[in-house]
Amino acid sequence: MLEESSWKIKNTKSYPQLAQNIEADVVLVGAGLTGIFNAYVLSKAGLRVVVLEKNDKILEETTLLTTAFITQLLDTSFVELIELFGKIKAELVWQSGQDAIALIADIVKQESIDCEFKSVSAYTYAKDQSEFEELKQEYEEIKKSEFKASLFEDGSKLNFANSGFLEVPGQAMFHPIKFAQGLADAAESAGAKIFTNSEVLGIKKQTAITKTGQVPATDLVIATYSPLTNEGTRFKKGMYVSYVYELEIAKGLIPEGLYLDTANPYHYFRIDSYENFDRMIVGGEDHRKGIKMNPDKNFNALEEHIKPILGSNNYKIMRKWTGPILEPSDGLALIGQIKPHTFVATAFSGNGMTYSALSATIIRDLILKNKNPYISLYNPKRIPSLKQLIKKAADYAGEFFGGVLKNFFKTQ
Repeated sequence: MLEESSWKIKNTKSYPQLAQNIEADVVLVGAGLTGIFNAYVLSKAGLRVVVLEKNDKILEETTLLTTAFITQLLDTSFVELIELFGKIKAELVWQSGQDAIALIADIVKQESIDCEFKSVSAYTYAKDQSEFEELKQEYEEIKKSEFKASLFEDGSKLNFANSGFLEVPGQAMFHPIKFAQGLADAAESAGAKIFTNSEVLGIKKQTAITKTGQVPATDLVIATYSPLTNEGTRFKKGMYVSYVYELEIAKGLIPEGLYLDTANPYHYFRIDSYENFDRMIVGGEDHRKGIKMNPDKNFNALEEHIKPILGSNNYKIMRKWTGPILEPSDGLALIGQIKPHTFVATAFSGNGMTYSALSATIIRDLILKNKNPYISLYNPKRIPSLKQLIKKAADYAGEFFGGVLKNFFKTQ
């Protein structure tokens, strides 16, 4: 069993180290998917862009550890979004997700990026009648807001035991590294300059300082997974760990798509169809990073979760890995300006693919002073309400008692 992600591929593309001072309109810190997406969008807007990456390769950290769901669905349900933010903002959240998915699909087509992109449905399934009643409420609110969704009380379509499910079409999945590398190539073609082995050691105004050179710029974007500065984001995020398996399963066993349950802690998986077999990438058993756990217990718990879904059908564990999840304190990502000419994109929770795309359009429009309906929604300087903090704290507490303690005291 390999302890590396499904996306680990031999990356022969190399980039130079920053060897001298170079001026830019925008300097981006971090060459994961978020940094590369911003570089692409800003370069396409005609700005001189420089990307600085501390590693010797791009896309070597968080992007490599994702499960690569491209979805407008959040960890926070649509009903909860309405409760926490009101109907108008909840609809904006879902619309922003739809816009991000459409942007990714357009770029894949326009730039001819071979990245296994597929449009699929997302299925949220219930394990019992009580959970199905919650899905009914979710469906009713989604339909009121005129988003596409279907509710099925008969869960036989999914071909595993469930008490009904909610289907949201128009979601997607892809190979994140192939997509991001294609996006990096397109960004370079548009004029962006990418430097590796160029760790940013300090920031002075909008100048990024490395050991071998400096990049003075009009605007600075911090696109590292955990920001170099807590300015504007302090106490608004927390790092978690998620556990992931890649399984090889029988072809046609479960329909291709994205799957989520309604438990706390919740579980998720995707099914990719290939010529002779299907692949299931399943994740869950999340916990706060600072809690010392025996990883084997969490992986075992994840396998026990998936066994009832696969039933008596054989499966083969191909890979396993853990990935970071940076959770926002109120349930929404932190994207935007933290001080004049300085921007951040962080706390993407489990929606890094979608938020990477969304962050690029928000930050572009802030820099160019264009109108954008999502700027205030994801403003990193927003102050969460007491209601939002209490609700999300309760969710995280449920995750702790429902997952961490259960796994901690397991004998194996």
